Amino acid sequence: MPVDQAVGEQWHSDFQKVMHKARSGVLSVGDEFTDQQAIYSKYAEQYDDIIHSEFEEYVGFHLLANHITELFGDKTMRILDLGCGTGLLGESLHSRHWRNLDGSDCNRELLKVAERRKIYENLYTSKGVDGLPAERVYDIACSSGTFFLSPSHPGTETIVDLCRHVTRGGSIMILTKKEYQG
Repeated sequence: MPVDQAVGEQWHSDFQKVMHKARSGVLSVGDEFTDQQAIYSKYAEQYDDIIHSEFEEYVGFHLLANHITELFGDKTMRILDLGCGTGLLGESLHSRHWRNLDGSDCNRELLKVAERRKIYENLYTSKGVDGLPAERVYDIACSSGTFFLSPSHPGTETIVDLCRHVTRGGSIMILTKKEYQG
């Protein structure tokens, strides 16, 4: 569904303002996180349309799903979609016949949208890996457009923690977004 021009422009403006403040040091990491989560919550129901629109034109989730599918033939592997948001990566994997998918995100409104897709076995409210059950391990942990976006987004410290949730010989696959321009 095409995104309303005004909604797309407002999303872009809201997000750019927060990112600019964060990068210029005006916002603390905690305030940046709070402000970003408020924006994600506000636009949760329109997020997919915005991501597919001219305001974002983001296709990283498809690129990562393609790469995972090219590298791994065993579709029974357990996959964690870290920072799953509304489930765009999970949906892209599911369309390629992956079924053992769990998702995690720190935003409950985005997770509500992901839940309606009915493609994840489990969804966890989690910042980084903090909300994942300690015993939960995956063959592949992947993330699209979540890491290194800003100081409040996951960084290298999360990768270290994520290793505890990946099987020996498993893979961590992270696709990063281009920096937001503002």
